[in-house]
Amino acid sequence: VWMQKSGFEWLYRIMQEPRRLWRRYVIDLFVFTDRFVRQWWYLRGAKRASKNRPAVELILAGGKALLNIRGKIGIENTEEFKKMGRQALAVTPEIEVDLSGVDFVDSVGAGVLVDLANQASEMGGKLILVSVPPKIRQNLNVLGLDTIFRITTDGNAQSDARPLTA
Repeated sequence: VWMQKSGFEWLYRIMQEPRRLWRRYVIDLFVFTDRFVRQWWYLRGAKRASKNRPAVELILAGGKALLNIRGKIGIENTEEFKKMGRQALAVTPEIEVDLSGVDFVDSVGAGVLVDLANQASEMGGKLILVSVPPKIRQNLNVLGLDTIFRITTDGNAQSDARPLTA
């Protein structure tokens, strides 16, 4: 019990079944250590990365919703982003997220994007990231999320659009 509470249950399990589990733990150690170090290295400058005030705008047009985001996607604007996502999903499960004005996505912001993508998928729709800057694409790659999202260079939800307020 004390091993479970202190986070060393893995050590107990490997002592019980070393032949079966050693390979899994060694492989996981290398895979996750690499990802953790890459993420830490990339995100270490998060506090100074974004100089723009975060802003989220929802635009509805042609049966789709466009979330236009500027600044940083992170803990500072998580609630606003979630609220706009819920408003968009109330209208349509087809959501485009314009990241052209985004200069940083931290792990909290990435989690909100993943959650929104999952909700859209559950409703039979999809979330598409539009105009993703190279730095943000690299960030998604470091977080291991580049294969989760559908990414396109331009969106078509902006024509005859009407913005909603937060």
